[in-house]
Amino acid sequence: MSDFWDYRGWERREENNNWQDIQGDNLEYRADGLMNLAMNNGLEDDSLEKTIVYLASANDINRQIERLPELLHGLLALGDCYLKQGKADEVRAVAIEAQKIALETFNDKARAYAIHMQGYNSFVTKNYNEAAHFAINAGEIYEEAASYDEACEVYMAAGRLYRWRGERAKSIDAFERALAVARIENSLENIVHAKAWLAFVQARVERVVDYETIAATLSQTQSQMQMAKPKLGTTRRYELAYAWNNVDKNPAEALKHFDHWLEQARFNKVINDSVEAMLGRQYCFAHMFANEEMIKAALSVLATLEDIEATVDPLEAITPLSGFYFATEQFVEAEQLWVRGKAIAEKNNASVETLKYYDQMIAMSISEYAEPARALSALESSLPKTVEVPLPLEFEYALAKSYAKNNRTTESLIVVDRALENMAEDEKGELEYAELHELKCELLAKQGNLLAAKNEAKLSFDAYLRLNQFEKAKHLNATYLLPQPGDAHPETGAITLGNWG
Repeated sequence: MSDFWDYRGWERREENNNWQDIQGDNLEYRADGLMNLAMNNGLEDDSLEKTIVYLASANDINRQIERLPELLHGLLALGDCYLKQGKADEVRAVAIEAQKIALETFNDKARAYAIHMQGYNSFVTKNYNEAAHFAINAGEIYEEAASYDEACEVYMAAGRLYRWRGERAKSIDAFERALAVARIENSLENIVHAKAWLAFVQARVERVVDYETIAATLSQTQSQMQMAKPKLGTTRRYELAYAWNNVDKNPAEALKHFDHWLEQARFNKVINDSVEAMLGRQYCFAHMFANEEMIKAALSVLATLEDIEATVDPLEAITPLSGFYFATEQFVEAEQLWVRGKAIAEKNNASVETLKYYDQMIAMSISEYAEPARALSALESSLPKTVEVPLPLEFEYALAKSYAKNNRTTESLIVVDRALENMAEDEKGELEYAELHELKCELLAKQGNLLAAKNEAKLSFDAYLRLNQFEKAKHLNATYLLPQPGDAHPETGAITLGNWG
């Protein structure tokens, strides 16, 4: 419940006095009397409908006589009621009107609260991307209004949403914002809470969080933390950050922590923590090359996400398992995996872009085992209408190969060039660079452009050498770089049988 329920210190007067005001001719008194009745009535389930009637009536009067500050606060209180009832359309309408009035009355805190309300409404209706956007927007306005505790709260909410949506860069940014405003307010509780989440997410992304530093921070502030009574889960986030930070350094040690986490999460019935622990176990098994256990852990995550209402994107479980299936040429299993993941993403109201990515990965899986015409059809059907945002590099490579297999060389070259251009901008990996130039070499050779093909072969050859992929380098050298029968000697111009001696 917001502090708008106590605007101007509403009197808790005798009900008879309120009814007298309501029955009088003074419209301001009527509105105030109705507001008092609403405030006294509260948000209890058995009295909520009455409260809504009182608030709506007061708002109608204040709207009529243009008492904007009173109308604003009445609208926000009414929005709280609708949120409790789960009436999404009503919440949205109230929040939009409240924002307009807040702008007119220069009440930034009220405007932030209205946006915050919209964000929570979006969360309840499973529009999680919109919810995170509203939370960041509300936080910025709270911050400008020097309402730092509220700003920290909504930034933290946005960080958690982005984290579970798989948008880790945005998640880190949100937690950094929360930490910054917590430091302005000098709230130890909020500082520790924000630092815990930030360390946790960074450990997942970069694996660079120094646990010794974390432990030292905890030790230095231990007594203060006890006094501050940090929010539930703060210390545990540090512990989990430590586990994630050690997944690739000491997976056996990290696995012990994840096992403990899973046990505790199941006992306390904290679903998100259970998912987090199962994901951690999956990554530990992957680093330990315990493939059977890794598969079981990944499928456990998916099964859990299928059974619960959650904001979690299953990509974290699917991506490494899909990589294993591709590496072991289990392409049908990979396709089924991505189909299953898409169903979970659809249930969680994932964005159009996210669902399109699932379609592309499904198509890539099909392209690896299906005959050329069907493979190309699957890939083309998953293409966006316009390629304004660069496509995933692995998808571009699959599409180019598929065009080549269907003897559509020109189209394959267009895709390869597009992928190379985007790759140069994004600084993609050496292997992708080598493979794309090798494919371009083959395509140019097919067109009879042997000189250009050799240039591409040299680029790919050098990249494979840097990667220690000697067999691929040897193949390129033998096929395209060594003199071939009919080639002219570089100095004499003589045509040889392929050996210049």
